[in-house]
Amino acid sequence: KAVAMMKVVREEVPMTLFKDTQFYQWEDATLPAMKLKDGVTVSLRYTFSEMTSLTELPEIAGLERTNNISFMCKSNSSLRFAALPDLPKCTDATEAFSYCASIETIAVGNMPTCTSFYCFALSSNAVKTISIGDAPMAGNINSVAYDCPALEEFTANFGGKINNARYAFYSCRNLRRINGVLDFSTVTDFTYTFFACSSLEEVRIKNLKVSLDLSSCANLSLDSVSYLINNAQAVLGYTITLNSSIADKYDEDIVTIGDKATEKGWTINYR
Repeated sequence: KAVAMMKVVREEVPMTLFKDTQFYQWEDATLPAMKLKDGVTVSLRYTFSEMTSLTELPEIAGLERTNNISFMCKSNSSLRFAALPDLPKCTDATEAFSYCASIETIAVGNMPTCTSFYCFALSSNAVKTISIGDAPMAGNINSVAYDCPALEEFTANFGGKINNARYAFYSCRNLRRINGVLDFSTVTDFTYTFFACSSLEEVRIKNLKVSLDLSSCANLSLDSVSYLINNAQAVLGYTITLNSSIADKYDEDIVTIGDKATEKGWTINYR
């Protein structure tokens, strides 16, 4: 008799993520498909941090249930790109992609409950584009793109709850566009927020109420300056400092904008 051979087909079962630091400092270059543990909210804090050989994140089912991506990929030196979906439960993105030496693109969907983007992509020297969806509860964007010299475009919809913008775009010397309105209605300290942003052309800032130094931004567009003044709060005794080349470049237009600033109590200085 002929013996019928049965072929057993084994369906690959995704690996379960059930705690933070789960793959911290692992040496693998690739990881299998994964899923968050069913029925619970899982923190991904430090989950893939310091994996120096990992080139791309694995597919992760249920990622929308994570409540924390802080330090998730910190110091992951081989990661080339990262794309995360909407994260409706995530409240903390602190240093999620800090010190990622090779990453070129970071894209994250809507994060409606996230309050902290502190040092989000700190010193990720190769990153060219960063995109964050709607994040209306964002409060801390201190150093969100600190020292990202290759960054060309930054997109985020942060809303009106920002309270800390220190060093946000510090030394992003190739940054040309910041897409999305930066509502600074509750910000009172702009220490080095736009320091050395010498290529910055487009940024929309509204509800400014304290002094702001934009003197590093020699290529700032007339539309950016006009939007800033038209949407600034009325004040008494505060200063906006622009690069001296802007006065020469826009001539009469900048005089008109300056008059509007004076009406609102602002002094425009050039340096």
